[in-house]
Amino acid sequence: MYAPPQQAIQYGGIKGRVVTSIDEARAAQIDFDGSASYFPCPAERKIYVKSLDLNGNPVFEVYQLTNNGTQQQPVYVENSAFAALQQRVEQLEAALKGVSGNVQPGANITNDGQQG
Repeated sequence: MYAPPQQAIQYGGIKGRVVTSIDEARAAQIDFDGSASYFPCPAERKIYVKSLDLNGNPVFEVYQLTNNGTQQQPVYVENSAFAALQQRVEQLEAALKGVSGNVQPGANITNDGQQG
């Protein structure tokens, strides 16, 4: 029986490994095929990339995560405005407590015993 030749399976992974410093990334060995190797450094929040250019010279790049000022500063209210709002809430709570005492049980029941 004829069995077709099996093809080699290629996995599309990223070359590289986690490093602890820029020195470790610079000393890491890479393949000579020109493909890039990635070395993330979580402690420094950087990613180091090593590769070879067309002349065989090493290329070392550093990428760093930045915030770009997207984090907004909190806006605070003045003490006088907060005190006025707190006083208004206390007045409303007192008014609601007074109204809850005026509710009579069965106030929605009509003379024929049905709720209205």
